[in-house]
Amino acid sequence: MLSAPTRLLRDRRLVVGSVSVLLVGALLVAIGHWDDPAPQAAAPVADRGGSGCADVLVVGVNGNAEHHGYGQAYGKTVNAVVSRVVARAEAHGRRVAVRSVGLRTQKPNAVLRDRHTATSHTVAVLSKGKVRHWRSAVTSGVRDTRRLVGAASAACPDRPVLLVGYAQGAAVVHRVLVRAAAEGGLTRLVGGVLVSDPDRVSRSVAHPVLGDPAALRRHHGLFPEVLKPISDVPATGGSYAVWSVCMRHDLVCDPSRAGVRASITAARSYVHSPAMRAVARDAWHQLALWPVPSPRNQVLTGAVGATVHRQLTVAPGTRGRVAWTEAAGLPGGLSLSSTGLVSGTPTKSGTYRVTYRTSNTQPVTTGHTGSLLVKITPASVSLSAGGQTTCVTRSDGTARCWGRNDYGQVGDGSTTRRDTPANVVGRGWATISTSGASTCGVKEDGTLWCWGLDNYGQLGIGHGVPRHRPNQVGTGTKWATVSNAWTHTCATKTNGTLWCWGQNLWGQLGIGTVDRRHGKPQRVGTAINWQSVTTGGWHSCALNVAGQAFCWGHNSFGELGDGTTRTRSAPVRVYGGATWLQLSSAWAQTCGITQTGRMLCWGFNRQGQLGDGTLTNHARPTTVLGGQTWTQVTTGDGSTCATADDGRLWCWGDDRYGQLGDAATSAPKPTPTEVAALTSPIQITSAGWLHTCAIPVGGTFTCWGNDEMGQLGDGGTQTVKKLGTAHQSPAHQVDLRRSDLPSKRYLDHASARQIARTGLASRPSVPDRSRTSARRTSVTPFTIMSMNMLGSQHTAPGSDEPNMAPGRIRAEWASTYFGMRRASLVGMQEPQPDQIVALDSATRHAFKFYPGNSLGYAGAPQSVMWKRDAWKLTWHSSISIPFTGGWRPQPIVKLQQRATGAQVYWINVHFSARRAHQADRNKAMKILLKAIHQLKRDHLPILLTGDFNEIAPAFCSITGKTPLEAATGGSYAHGRCVLPKGARIDWIFGSKGSFSKALMDDSAQVRRTTDHHVLSALFGTR
Repeated sequence: MLSAPTRLLRDRRLVVGSVSVLLVGALLVAIGHWDDPAPQAAAPVADRGGSGCADVLVVGVNGNAEHHGYGQAYGKTVNAVVSRVVARAEAHGRRVAVRSVGLRTQKPNAVLRDRHTATSHTVAVLSKGKVRHWRSAVTSGVRDTRRLVGAASAACPDRPVLLVGYAQGAAVVHRVLVRAAAEGGLTRLVGGVLVSDPDRVSRSVAHPVLGDPAALRRHHGLFPEVLKPISDVPATGGSYAVWSVCMRHDLVCDPSRAGVRASITAARSYVHSPAMRAVARDAWHQLALWPVPSPRNQVLTGAVGATVHRQLTVAPGTRGRVAWTEAAGLPGGLSLSSTGLVSGTPTKSGTYRVTYRTSNTQPVTTGHTGSLLVKITPASVSLSAGGQTTCVTRSDGTARCWGRNDYGQVGDGSTTRRDTPANVVGRGWATISTSGASTCGVKEDGTLWCWGLDNYGQLGIGHGVPRHRPNQVGTGTKWATVSNAWTHTCATKTNGTLWCWGQNLWGQLGIGTVDRRHGKPQRVGTAINWQSVTTGGWHSCALNVAGQAFCWGHNSFGELGDGTTRTRSAPVRVYGGATWLQLSSAWAQTCGITQTGRMLCWGFNRQGQLGDGTLTNHARPTTVLGGQTWTQVTTGDGSTCATADDGRLWCWGDDRYGQLGDAATSAPKPTPTEVAALTSPIQITSAGWLHTCAIPVGGTFTCWGNDEMGQLGDGGTQTVKKLGTAHQSPAHQVDLRRSDLPSKRYLDHASARQIARTGLASRPSVPDRSRTSARRTSVTPFTIMSMNMLGSQHTAPGSDEPNMAPGRIRAEWASTYFGMRRASLVGMQEPQPDQIVALDSATRHAFKFYPGNSLGYAGAPQSVMWKRDAWKLTWHSSISIPFTGGWRPQPIVKLQQRATGAQVYWINVHFSARRAHQADRNKAMKILLKAIHQLKRDHLPILLTGDFNEIAPAFCSITGKTPLEAATGGSYAHGRCVLPKGARIDWIFGSKGSFSKALMDDSAQVRRTTDHHVLSALFGTR
């Protein structure tokens, strides 16, 4: 059982509108007068959402025995007004806190004498005693309403209050308003809506009276008719208003000689009356006089010496004339005008918390507090971690870069890898951006310079050979910002124009076309209000001065944020209409911070880099968890890091190299985790593919994560580094020695049977007892995969696959895909030695490779890999097959499943491509068939993976001449070969078991990793 005060206060909150606080009001009653001593009164629950107090408080008081319905805070009559006010507030971006004062009231017929008929004149059958009893709840209602409003005002003093009452509840509101006027509290009230007010006085100042039809103004309500009248409500004026809704002949507000039945019907007929719509509209218009900062809390960033310009705004629909005053905490050089313009040139770096007030001057209203977090970085200080290179500019105008430098991207005039910072040629640098292949920087004089790889014209000087020193882009001196991606570059000018150049195979230049490249800057559209730009792998995003975000280019993962996965060759608006502060793009995801400090991300999310607690891709912006107020964000390939308003750095997503600033781990971290090792506030942060860097306030840069190219800048080149700790592990591989391979002379003259027999000669014999045991031991189902990795040589500059990413980063994507499919055995084709090393690092040494890099290029492209915790190698060898005019060893292994002890043979092959090498493929197939026939004598399951570079000949030969079956189905019987549906040149075959869940995958994740489909399937034996 609830205590009496608690039972009286039915406290329910309805919050509507955007997360940003928009109209936090100042229409509250004066606390000193309203909060009567009442130690036993129930305190209302604080109306706090994500951004503090709600924008308006509506207090409703029921009457005529109405009770709140399911999902509503009030009875149906009060709700008819409140729900409409809430709807209008929601439409204008405001949040509403809804409270109810519960009264135990009686129905209107309770005021009538016992003896009456339906046609009795109402005024003739009113009972004074019953009217007095009917009124009894009003006194406690006044007390509880004053307490509720007083406590709510103390919690949220800027919030406007609207009172709505019906019948006895209208009398409560009437009397509360009278008390407020006597105590000087009207200036802090929106006003009151009185529906069927029994205290209505003749010729009340609350006019016009609304109704359908409305009561006559000269008439009065039930209480003045039978009991003593009280003072009229305060008259409408300035920011305060009062409305009276009364139907003609309503028993409560207009008792008359009408029949009892008609009077009671009128008293209960308000819910659907047009008058309720009209009064809700008028109440909203009055509420809109209070200007509320929109958004209530904002973030503004800038640099010392750079002009800052931000127009503050109030919630939409605001009426009257707004003034911004009482600014406190502004950094030196900035000012806030009465029209809400923050402008000036900051003179000192730091983070400043600025407060200000908004109020209306026509009519005059009380103020509302807004806050502005201003973060100012030192002049000419910038940081860019891109790919496997890192660059900084310093306050003395110098620039330094380090890490990978094979294209001259460090800018020191050489192609020597730099493990420590090297000076970029030239001085006067203001900002810099590196992709890891090329680098661009804007100087203090507004000129733009680029250097490094130029195979697609990404330097803006026409495509050509790499440049090892900065080269000026054109002769312009009005460049403002620049962002450099692997194959394209975008930049803004001080006149608000946006320009892009380089590769355009995905429309990433935003010029409305999809073509190969443009070596000189191309203007994006005709707009002159662009403010900043960020470039990802194959897409770009930009902000205009209004804070609107646009993206264009590749969109297979939803990285453009427009709600689709369609490629766009011209800018499209990011979904949701937020007002943005900053954006950051990576290969397949984008993150942004709104001007309220909220962060949202979209695109690829298999490593949790969107920070929403899931591993699900999103084509629309999704909120990053945590609730911090963010000031800057940076995106790596699979990770994201951001600074909060207190300078702390948080990271999430892929942590295989410790790029989140903690101990490296294989498990993704899909929610923000603080980088605890950083003890000083961070002013700038930037993420490369697999490493992260930051500049603390008053300090120099620090970097962590992958360091295989020296991109951490500390003089080391180890695969994995994190803050304060470093270690290196060699690749887990089984060596194949050249001395174990037959000579080319032998292979050129040997038959297929002889070559197969030579490759299998070291195979240990299987005793009959072991064969019987093998038949009885089942292989627990596992996933086997065949994947042509697309060698890194194919995607190097000038290669034959210009639309693909570099081999190093594709190895990371392949590792992610292995995890998605839970691959246990992977037969690879084409991986180069650098990709083998990368895969070993990306999988955190969970796989063993054979032959890996033991033979260099001769063996790596046919390597197999198996989960070390699931399989034990018991024998290994190779068979050589002809390959494009030479001979290549194809790996054969015998593996034992650790969980069951069952053993399997596994062969992985890669046949020659192109029609000219048909003879090579034919002989390779003969050798392979001979090897399979010899292996089947051991009565063990045989698995075969590979890129056969042909479809029907491969399938029909294997299934027609061996006991192996294809994972994807199909059949061979009685000389008739039936191919499986959707057959490709990549195959998985097996014997003495069964396949299930076969998938020939051509998903977006596969397409960005390789130019082949990827085949996987479950295999097990009974």
